Amino acid sequence: MSVYVAVIAMGLVHGLEPGHGWPVAALYSIRRSSPLLMGFVTGAIIAFFHFASSLAVVVVYLLARSAIDFSAPWIRYVVAAILLFLAYRMWQEHDHGNKSTDVQSLWGIAVFAFALGFAHEEEFTLLALAVGGINPWLLISAYATAVTLSLITITLVAVKAYTMAQGFLTRYEHYLPKITAGVLVVLALLVVLG
Repeated sequence: MSVYVAVIAMGLVHGLEPGHGWPVAALYSIRRSSPLLMGFVTGAIIAFFHFASSLAVVVVYLLARSAIDFSAPWIRYVVAAILLFLAYRMWQEHDHGNKSTDVQSLWGIAVFAFALGFAHEEEFTLLALAVGGINPWLLISAYATAVTLSLITITLVAVKAYTMAQGFLTRYEHYLPKITAGVLVVLALLVVLG
């Protein structure tokens, strides 16, 4: 039981990390007419597709664990390239009112979240526990549920904080995509460096 408590705690903490995508969800949501509702929706989309990628990791692991080395360095480079591409797209974004780029559509957020789910090594860490005899489906489900709770909560908090400070922040809003791009570049570098 203590393994599951630890996995849930890890999921709650990891969901708060900006690398799990909530800044993208918050940025998309604050530009909509119902920011809190959209914060919930986008947070849920990121959490769902993160969970889907986690399930895909479990399936791939169970099917190919003897043939593929999932800790191979090239995987980090693929993930870093995706993050750098997304950073570039965010950097290139201009203020278009309620218009959005591919990354900042609901479909773009879903694709982003699915790809981002593979960038995190927690699933692989959890699968190491599965090698020790713990049920991988239950581990991933507990982790993903905790991440979902954390992602949706932090997205809503970020949206609410922004709406409360919107008057002040409006002067600097055009810098937010550039800041998000910077965060994505840092994440890409961290993925490459391990």
